[in-house]
Amino acid sequence: MDVKLQLTHVTPLPTPTLKEATGTTLDPANASSGATVVIDATANLQAGDQVIAQWQGPNGNDTREKTLTGADAGKTLEVVFAAALVTANAGQTVAISYVVNRVNGVVQVSGTLALQILAAQPALVLDTSPVTLAGKVYLLPGSPDLLPNFPADTTVQRQASGGQAPYQYTSSDPLVAKVDSNGLTSVRGKGTAIITATDALGASKQYTVTVTGVIHCIGLGSGSFSQISKNAGNNGARIPTIHELVDIHALYGNRWPMGNGNYWSSTVSSAGIGGWNWYYVKNMVTGGNFKLKSHNSSLGVGIR
Repeated sequence: MDVKLQLTHVTPLPTPTLKEATGTTLDPANASSGATVVIDATANLQAGDQVIAQWQGPNGNDTREKTLTGADAGKTLEVVFAAALVTANAGQTVAISYVVNRVNGVVQVSGTLALQILAAQPALVLDTSPVTLAGKVYLLPGSPDLLPNFPADTTVQRQASGGQAPYQYTSSDPLVAKVDSNGLTSVRGKGTAIITATDALGASKQYTVTVTGVIHCIGLGSGSFSQISKNAGNNGARIPTIHELVDIHALYGNRWPMGNGNYWSSTVSSAGIGGWNWYYVKNMVTGGNFKLKSHNSSLGVGIR
């Protein structure tokens, strides 16, 4: 008796890949909607073939089965595993493979993808509670980079953590509140601003700052008391009292940028004949205090 054997050549299956991975490494942040196992079209899957995809990890396993239809035949096949499996196995290596039960009875087993899942990044952390900065401080909008030592309740420091360093801090309105690279926010003007911290991955958190205590100092040129008073009104400001000038000088001293000279105060030193009152004036650079009759000319600064 002659026995004839017919040998069938079976092409090896391609090793699976993962769509969300870079090579064999997966960042969990990229698989928040699930992990997609890809079986290349070279697997030559046919209608009626059964595919069993396997996910084996130290902290979670799963199996997905699919019987192919005619519409699937000869195409790349994608099988999605739940994102919870990725999260459970963060920081671990999982084995991904599949078995094909051919419609003709042949059983094939693929190679194994050893997938390294990175440890999950901790969430970005920032104190997001709103804050009000009500401290009183005199600032010079005409010289925005000339700043005093900020008194209490005019700054707040909130530093981000978690996420992926480095962090970037921005203000929605730097004319109200300005924030530096260390998360230190300082006042610039009355109003509300949103401070946002963003990490290297683009995650962000924010908080609201309301500023109520800033007083702006506006240069008014030079002139008589009545002229300076009018200039102040035209700028929505008023002439400060001598005590307020003392406070302003204490902040800036000889750094005062509006001119070395005497500045009108609204404080009357003594009443003069014919309505020409004497007013206190102050040299805002040297700090000297003097008296000047209202019809004379002196420098002016308004506050608002």
